[in-house]
Parts: sequence; C-alpha cells; structure tokens
Amino acid sequence: MYLGGGYHGQRLNKLYRSSIKEEEMLEITKGLLSRYAKERNSGEHFGDWTIRAGIINETTEGKYFHENTAEEESDAE
Repeated sequence: MYLGGGYHGQRLNKLYRSSIKEEEMLEITKGLLSRYAKERNSGEHFGDWTIRAGIINETTEGKYFHENTAEEESDAE
C-alpha cells in the first residue's frame, strides 16, 4: 500500500504497508479516509494530507523513493 503521491504527478508515493491482505487494506483505508474527512484543509488532496498529517514522508526525488518509508521491508516472509 503506497500513499502520498502528488495529485498533479509532482511527487511520488511511498510505501506505507507491505504484504497486506484485502481485509487489512480496507480497514486501514477506512481509518485514513475518516481522519482525512475530519482533518483536511479546504481543497487539500489526500496525498498532501497524508504528508502534512505525518502518515508518510514526502518523496521529492526518485532517488529517495526507498528512504524513510512507514514500514521497513524485509525478505523474511
């Protein structure tokens, strides 16, 4: 699950959770959208809100795509 992409394509999204099942994805999405509805600024897009709210770190350049993700990836699965 990736979050934080720019509405106009100016910013890449970033890994939030890896290897999750549909039920968990729906639960996470429901919680995030509920918070977004309550906390967003007027006209603020979801990706912008996830960064402002501290849900995910901004990716400003492609070379930083794998840095500061919300979840560390591992090969032990």
